[in-house]
Amino acid sequence: MSKCLATIGKKRKSLKDTRKHVVGWAVFTQATRTGHDWSKTCSLIGNMTATLAVQRLAGVSGALAVAAGAYGAHGFRRSDRDDYLKELFETANKYHFLHSLALLGAARCRKPALAGGLLTAGMGLFCGALYHQAITGDPSLSKLAPYGGTMLIAGWAAIAI
Repeated sequence: MSKCLATIGKKRKSLKDTRKHVVGWAVFTQATRTGHDWSKTCSLIGNMTATLAVQRLAGVSGALAVAAGAYGAHGFRRSDRDDYLKELFETANKYHFLHSLALLGAARCRKPALAGGLLTAGMGLFCGALYHQAITGDPSLSKLAPYGGTMLIAGWAAIAI
């Protein structure tokens, strides 16, 4: 990105000075001879980098949700935990899955970093508190769940704007 910002306003004398910058999966060829507006290119590069990061985060989050769902389905014995803790775990897992998919949508919205950050923080607080209580039986982190839920709502709103 710094190379891109350094080229704003500078003009190349020939196509020989054409440069390629690789950002994530995208390759942008810079040829200022045509009078290209570099501020738009640099803005696009920054947005694409955030989009790629949010998509990767969605993939990791989805994978963790699958692993947590497998643990919830096979790790609990009926005699080990009561039905409430198992239900709590299943609720956390459903929200984890749903909001991992929402992260994919966040990657395509106008402000992917904002929406992705809110959804990730919301999943961490809401689902994390429920997972913790379901696995350990300790309700001490359950007071964080409402804050996480609020962040999830804000994340959905950020996707919408």
